[in-house]
Amino acid sequence: MTEIDKILPKKQEKQQAFILDHGKIEEGKLKYADDQTSYGWNIKRYNRLKEGAFVLNRHPSKLSKDKKFEIYAGGYVEQISKPDEDGNVRALITHSFNIEPPIKQGDDFIESFKWSSKKKKSNNWANFWNQYGMNEIKIDEFEKLVNAVQCVPAESIASEDEKISEEEIKTFVEKGFTVSYEEDNTTHSKRKKQLNLLQNKLTLKVFKSKDKK
Repeated sequence: MTEIDKILPKKQEKQQAFILDHGKIEEGKLKYADDQTSYGWNIKRYNRLKEGAFVLNRHPSKLSKDKKFEIYAGGYVEQISKPDEDGNVRALITHSFNIEPPIKQGDDFIESFKWSSKKKKSNNWANFWNQYGMNEIKIDEFEKLVNAVQCVPAESIASEDEKISEEEIKTFVEKGFTVSYEEDNTTHSKRKKQLNLLQNKLTLKVFKSKDKK
């Protein structure tokens, strides 16, 4: 089990923490192109999430086959783009990690979890989660959740000779970003590759393990 302190940046004095729903569907399509590296929302609907927050990712019960929610990953809000004319913004999520296995509705751990940020009825999740899908929780709740499970870093270190594939670049382009590739020309045993997401003025560092199959 990886200690969460080795994955996330140092906790701040007034550290924010959130559980964010992923996979919002409107008219049969994803409303926001959310994944483990980004999260989109409208600040006219919800404006509490700020840069520097720790987050957990949740799939709502209505999006799962067994109709049970799961908390499956998390990360750190590195940057938030400027809002467009409608109030839509996108956060860059770094220090991403997976929860293996996910925290699943019905598990004894989550069913008996003691929440301090809100009230939960016994054996009933009705009206517990924010309908907009963004739930602020206490930092001690976040720590209790992640310290009770196995958190696996989603990023790894790149080898010097690896190249970012055309397929990987295509994925970012399909998400609506303008992509440029830069390489550090100084001599290092391991070189970091960067993808600059110019459209939202965000920078995402992409790492690949040299023993990746």
